[in-house]
Amino acid sequence: MRTYRAVFRLGSPSLTPWQADTLFGHLCWALVRREGEQALGGFLDLYRAGHPPLILSDGMPGDLLPRPLFPDRLVTDGTVAQRTELLRRGKRAKSSPWLSREAFAHALAGNTNQEGVGTDASVFYTLHNQINRATGTTTGPDDDEGGRLYHLSGDWCVARTVYLRVDPDAAIPWRELLGDVARDGFGKRKSVGYGHVTGLQIQDFGGFGEPSDADGFVTLSSFVPAPDDPTDGYWSVSVKYGKLGEERASGTGPFKRPLVRLGVGSAFRCGARPRLSYGRLVENIAPAHPDVVQYGLAFAVGLRWPS
Repeated sequence: MRTYRAVFRLGSPSLTPWQADTLFGHLCWALVRREGEQALGGFLDLYRAGHPPLILSDGMPGDLLPRPLFPDRLVTDGTVAQRTELLRRGKRAKSSPWLSREAFAHALAGNTNQEGVGTDASVFYTLHNQINRATGTTTGPDDDEGGRLYHLSGDWCVARTVYLRVDPDAAIPWRELLGDVARDGFGKRKSVGYGHVTGLQIQDFGGFGEPSDADGFVTLSSFVPAPDDPTDGYWSVSVKYGKLGEERASGTGPFKRPLVRLGVGSAFRCGARPRLSYGRLVENIAPAHPDVVQYGLAFAVGLRWPS
């Protein structure tokens, strides 16, 4: 598979996190728009058969990459003062979950205490007031029926970088699909300007600096492990309460079942050269729509397990 780097330049805040499964859903809708539901069925069947034509990372802030979730090493040598200073250095190094590309390459080589860096991403809030449907204003005929103030929150980031592995033999118009996503916007409330993309740049990617003797991997996307995936490792866990998009966002049963996933930066030892991906598609995720699946593959980057 060939690896690419797609940089989405953003012109507005995003209400939805830039996660691989959400982007995958956008791409599926774009494929339906272009080639119909039969093309989407064939696309998903490749994943079910164990031959994923497209593997996605989460959207990273700029050029940064996630820190592998290794625990602090136990320091036993030196004086109490020296051990204390080493622990403080390790704590400072892990003050951010993001690494520069150079520090990420060092982490892949087994050097775990890499200095974290900050991002240009920031949390934002916007205030809104509910409209009374009877009066068309924020106040109703009685005080108890007046508008109610609420807020929307999300993140603001100048650019989101998505890494892709593409099977060159799969006839998938992935460049055009990414262009459709960039044109239409990303995530919740894109129809009113949130998640607005001002530019998209796709380029070949030379690699992450993976060591030749890699015996483990770190994931660049949240994923749902398959039954035969490695279990020796360190990970974070989150629960996603998903919702269907586009035409299926309204009507009967727009909600998905809660889904437990392992987070970005989770690292596992596999004992041999790691695969390009782990995880699986999750079936039966939407009770009202049995045909819906959830993308749960890990974008795996090989690393040398620290001794």
